[in-house]
Amino acid sequence: MDGDQARALNLHKDQFLKSLESNKDAEQEADWFIERLTYLPGDVWPERWLIETLKSADIDGLEQLLHVSKEELSTYLDVAASASKHNEVYNLARSLSLDPTNVYHFSATWLLSKGNNDFQRIWEIINRFLS
Repeated sequence: MDGDQARALNLHKDQFLKSLESNKDAEQEADWFIERLTYLPGDVWPERWLIETLKSADIDGLEQLLHVSKEELSTYLDVAASASKHNEVYNLARSLSLDPTNVYHFSATWLLSKGNNDFQRIWEIINRFLS
């Protein structure tokens, strides 16, 4: 789930339990759900996390991938940070005249190349469930 949903654990657990047709052991079922529930990095929604992470990083190299100056990219990130919830990347993409999918791709690839530990956490979560 999005990082900002971590505060609503009990709400998600209750919704899960209510969605079951019958509860044989509500405590065991709740434990099962909680063991499998995980959240994306940060305590905000993913688009906000991405923009905040980029804003706090040394963006050397990213501006070249996006074909803008460092100053332009900083301005675009500031504007994107002020966008409404879940519209930050769309706003950045519009400023860059790119498709939002490309902005996600370039940004994630660049953050990975910088050794962002949050991506390692996501990898570990996925690996845990697939192994």
